Amino acid sequence: PNSIEERDLIGFSDLIDGATTNKLDVLVHSPGGSAEVTEQIVDLLRSKFDDIRFIVPHMAMSAATMLCLSGNAILMDERSALGPIDPQIRIPLPTGEVWLPAQVIIDEFERAQRTIADNPSMLPIYLPWLSQFGPYVQICRNALDLSKELVQNWMREFMFAGETDAADKAQRIANYFADHNLHKSHARTIRINQVIAQGVKVLDMRQDQKLRDLVWRLYCAIDLL
Repeated sequence: PNSIEERDLIGFSDLIDGATTNKLDVLVHSPGGSAEVTEQIVDLLRSKFDDIRFIVPHMAMSAATMLCLSGNAILMDERSALGPIDPQIRIPLPTGEVWLPAQVIIDEFERAQRTIADNPSMLPIYLPWLSQFGPYVQICRNALDLSKELVQNWMREFMFAGETDAADKAQRIANYFADHNLHKSHARTIRINQVIAQGVKVLDMRQDQKLRDLVWRLYCAIDLL
């Protein structure tokens, strides 16, 4: 399992202990994980390194995308993929737990509110849904705000440090990656040309064929062995 979780803090702490440079490259391959642990990892790395680049040979999704967006730059090529950062909320049901996009729960709740306000007779129809999912609406809003806030703050402070429009760029990019209604699926990949088009600082490994080959060989060795 390569999701971002609490025990990763131990690994990162051990790996950077004794480092004598203020620069760091991190190779990332992960489907995502905890935004809260990602925040701890970023704080840990930034306490020791000023210049951090994240290398994505294949996939860094969800919270792993958030981690990459905390860097000064991201190394990608046509095989690399980032993903949406909209949070997924675990909902326990009688038939088992399900994970739903936070934005979907928020949108459906607000739609129910509008429908009932226009036609109160619809309340009995929506009541089972509201009873089951209504308590999670504020949790969803908080989780979505957290994802955007963390990425926005990191990009303003690190990737766009010193730029006059840093705050505007950081906010726009964070909103783009967190927009479930735009991407339609949490598992949808965001490729290098899309990432560059948003203004993220990407180092295209296709411009350095030797580096590209070495990174791919390293990734394959880790994945296979």
